[in-house]
Amino acid sequence: MSDEERSLIQQTDVHTKKDNSIKLKYVMIIPAVLFLLVGGGIQTYVINEWTQYRIRTENFPNMSSVHNFSACSHSNHSDETYKHYKIVQQKSALWLAIYTTAHHIPMIFANIILPTLTDTRGRRFLFVITSLGMLFRYCMITIVIYFKLSFMFVAAAYALDGLTGSSYALYSSVFSYVADITTGDNQRVQGIVLMEIVIVISTVLSSLFSGYFIDTWNFGFFNTGLISIFIAYVGFFIFAFLVPESLNETYQKKSKSKSILATVKRSTQFYYSAEFKGKRTCYILLLLCFIFAELSETNRSTLETLYFLGQPFCWGPSQIGVFSMVRHASKGIIGLSVLHVFQRFMSNQVIAAISTLSTAGSYMIEAFATSTVMIYMVPVVGVLAVLLIPMIRGIMSAMTDNDKQGALFSSLSSIQVICNLISSYTANGIYAATFSFMNGFVFLVLASFCMIDFTLLLVYCCVKPYDAIQPNARTHYTQHSTNV
Repeated sequence: MSDEERSLIQQTDVHTKKDNSIKLKYVMIIPAVLFLLVGGGIQTYVINEWTQYRIRTENFPNMSSVHNFSACSHSNHSDETYKHYKIVQQKSALWLAIYTTAHHIPMIFANIILPTLTDTRGRRFLFVITSLGMLFRYCMITIVIYFKLSFMFVAAAYALDGLTGSSYALYSSVFSYVADITTGDNQRVQGIVLMEIVIVISTVLSSLFSGYFIDTWNFGFFNTGLISIFIAYVGFFIFAFLVPESLNETYQKKSKSKSILATVKRSTQFYYSAEFKGKRTCYILLLLCFIFAELSETNRSTLETLYFLGQPFCWGPSQIGVFSMVRHASKGIIGLSVLHVFQRFMSNQVIAAISTLSTAGSYMIEAFATSTVMIYMVPVVGVLAVLLIPMIRGIMSAMTDNDKQGALFSSLSSIQVICNLISSYTANGIYAATFSFMNGFVFLVLASFCMIDFTLLLVYCCVKPYDAIQPNARTHYTQHSTNV
């Protein structure tokens, strides 16, 4: 055997070991994310339903009709039961808004700073911090439920969790981790889409399990809270002890510590710094795409719940849960399946543009739907909706050097938190203001956001310089990644 053949075999073995190690890291991070988010999703359903239950029992302890209220059977708004039901809903909505505000405001600042630090301190430290903060919130809320403490303790639990960055900082570090362990633009996009689908699956499972635990099996709020803590703890344990670091110690030692101001600048430099001259327009266009995508998608499930509870559908929780499961599962499974095929024939930005049209079409159908058959066309038309946000993340990540991945995803997670906060107020406000003349009007507004995204992506394709996306920028990957 010649030296050249022997060298070729050795290189093949190295690449094989590298691929196997990458698969191992995915195997470890996927269940960690899934368990932590499923536990958190169940906990969210628990606190939302418990808040309404407690308000109802404290204000109208002897009126079971308020609990069994149906918008379809009580069209008379002067009816006494309707008035009581309205009071419960208003008070519940107020406290849920307080929870959201207490959670998101500190989260904005945490997400500007913490994910950026992972570029110098490694990804694992943020995995541990965020999962600990989330686990603390679940424990504190379960204690509040058991002792029937003030709702302000719930808000405090959300605020403390927000200071650690919560789920959005977790997403940021997860996407940075994926960027570390993948090579090539398409592989990176596929990895980010895969993690987005894991998040979608966690939403489906938490919705399904919470219904069974609270209602079907009658475990109640406290016991369901305990179960959610155990599930989330499994995720925390995997993050803390089993997920390996993706940045090696040599690279971390070379990176200098930054002040808080320098850290903030580092997470926003993509959109104004002279260092990114020639790419800034692309970054700004993609950031705008990300903003409108988040505004159109982040509050969709909440709006659909209100929409389906009312006329003409009058669905119950089980019917809404089935539809939600079908919509999320279909776009997750099919979306991931078609991505690899699409990437053979078209660029990632074209795939993102197609995804905007798929999402807009599903909103249009939902706005004018009058029957169950029409409603179930929504997941059919919107089957590619899951690709838009991860495609934007993937394109931006491919434009960015490896030592700035944490800073990039830090900026995106901060924007995501702000969009979530804005959407939770504006989308519900639009629904309330337009309900009287068209209860599906809000979905037309969200469809218009998708068309703005489509236009921005077309502009991006026109102005993008040839070197805006650098497939070979990953060649120095091993300089700061572990030897995978």
